[in-house]
Amino acid sequence: MQGFTKHQVEVAIRKFRDFAEDVQSSEYTTFDNNFNLFIHHCENDAVMKIIIEPLKHNPNLTFKDWQELALTAGGSFIGSRRYSLPKNEDDRLSIMYQLFLAFLNEELSLSEFCVEFYGKTNYNEMIYVFNEQLFGRFVRDVSYKLDELIASIRDEDEVQEKKLTLFYIDKQVNISNVQGSMIAVDHSSIDASTIRSETDLVKAFSILMSELLQDGTIKADSFQRLIGVSSTEDLHAIKEEIELVQSVIAQNPTVLSRLTSLFKDVSKSLVGSALYELVKLLVT
Repeated sequence: MQGFTKHQVEVAIRKFRDFAEDVQSSEYTTFDNNFNLFIHHCENDAVMKIIIEPLKHNPNLTFKDWQELALTAGGSFIGSRRYSLPKNEDDRLSIMYQLFLAFLNEELSLSEFCVEFYGKTNYNEMIYVFNEQLFGRFVRDVSYKLDELIASIRDEDEVQEKKLTLFYIDKQVNISNVQGSMIAVDHSSIDASTIRSETDLVKAFSILMSELLQDGTIKADSFQRLIGVSSTEDLHAIKEEIELVQSVIAQNPTVLSRLTSLFKDVSKSLVGSALYELVKLLVT
């Protein structure tokens, strides 16, 4: 598996932000060049292309389907068309990045898009509203992920490629649920506000833990014991697994942050359940 020095990762991220800043400060005469340089960095830098690659392939919502829906919504007058972006962050960033590629490759016209959706006919106003409504938000949300990455490698000299997986759009992992049947879960489907049952909680917890399962941090049998707890008394029997996961997520801010959100936001009806108490142990 390919590895990078911490310096390589930090430089790649710094360049990502510098190129993005150039785009956001562009006028119409400089925009094309700055935008091309930003995309070139995302597509060709050894670190950034690994980070960005999952955004280009989204089985949950294809760009073509989103495009067709957007282009048929609204009327024919200037500024009358409407689009909506997915609520799920990874899906939303995926659509945004694929839209940028469509502009770069001239599959779509940026100027026509700004006329139809934003009602702008002045070129500099087009660049301003594009940066405000799409590009700036994309950079902001990706930067949140990059900040988490930087925090997670602070004490490391070498960064393995698996650490650069920040988006889980197209990854699925098959796991056995407590009844022994196989369920498929994808990382993009976590929404704490929809977790209303023990089954929902098992699925969400499994999604968050599956990265640790995939990279070998925890073994399949330990993973099964973690998600298979049926009573709070069972927690004593998996003390070693709990301590292992606690030590691992302490070094992984992304997983810890998502587990904490899961713990805070699930339905109150699940408070006191075995798996709820397990998540509580892991994050407190």
